[in-house]
Amino acid sequence: MVMAVLFATLWPFNPFPKNRVYWLKDQNGVRFAGKGIIRSSTPFQAVDTSKQNSPSTLQAIVWPADTDEVHTVLSFYSGKGRPQIELRQYLDGVLLFVNARDSTGVVRRIELDADHVLRKDQPAFLVFTSGPHGTTVYLNGKIVEHVSWYQNSAENFQGELILGTSPIDHDPWSGKLLGGGFFSKEFNPAEVQQSFEFWQTSGAIPHGAGLAAIATYSFSERDGATIRDDTGAGPSLHIPPAYSVPYKPALKPFWREYSPDREYVNDVIRNVAGFMPLGFLLGAYFSKKGGWPRAFLWVLLCGSALSFTIEVLQALIPERNSGTTDIITNTAGAILGALAWKTGAEFFKKSA
Repeated sequence: MVMAVLFATLWPFNPFPKNRVYWLKDQNGVRFAGKGIIRSSTPFQAVDTSKQNSPSTLQAIVWPADTDEVHTVLSFYSGKGRPQIELRQYLDGVLLFVNARDSTGVVRRIELDADHVLRKDQPAFLVFTSGPHGTTVYLNGKIVEHVSWYQNSAENFQGELILGTSPIDHDPWSGKLLGGGFFSKEFNPAEVQQSFEFWQTSGAIPHGAGLAAIATYSFSERDGATIRDDTGAGPSLHIPPAYSVPYKPALKPFWREYSPDREYVNDVIRNVAGFMPLGFLLGAYFSKKGGWPRAFLWVLLCGSALSFTIEVLQALIPERNSGTTDIITNTAGAILGALAWKTGAEFFKKSA
């Protein structure tokens, strides 16, 4: 039973799965085929942290493999908490999460939804440009949404740039990324249209004078493990040989794992039920050896020790999460299994 539990929770035990990122041969870009990641070789430096809510523009040419998935396309991460920027596919739309300062100077995490901008049959040239009057979203050079309450600051373009998955969760995206750029200015409609037309004709991201480019990536190399910044000022990107989740927490505290949704509840139920057969057998075995009170203690120790070992090992596997919630629920399952054995044993003893 122990071997069955280990097999179910750790197989295949591969800490270094192949990084499934491939160059496109017929155009500029890369394809993420699940379990793919690209990382900046060095962290981006803050543009100007003395200015709060400074103007910014993010460009990304995204071509999803499917429009029925929810995964992370790109993010900037400075090593604390959630990434300060996350661009996520949400079915046929996108979500842009950013950290923004309110009027009191407190940093809050806000979300912008742009619905129905992604299609499987063609790429989407997405532009999110922010200034004093809010944020405007463009699709292929045309305005699709404007909100006054949402603004992304250029100061968020710092830390490590991660493409293809989340820096802290196993959340691999599938599709083609044909280019991207980060700018410390708000684009007007003419500049957005010109950028789209320039990309259409050249396959590159414009970064000329007056655009205040921090870094642009046209993915024009089509070979190798290095993607160079077109401006020459920003860090290069690197395609590592193995897929990983760079900042995945080990033994994540249970209060940070809690989520009031059905998936969380189902996961709890699975973890409790998965350890009940083991608890049943351990309860039977140790009760024969030294009576019920001692058996209960051994089931508690063995269940928690096995679960702790699994969670530590799962921290080494990119596709698995490592948290303390599972230790609690697995141990509870082992105890329930032992109680089930005790209840059944007493019932049959009385019946006999």
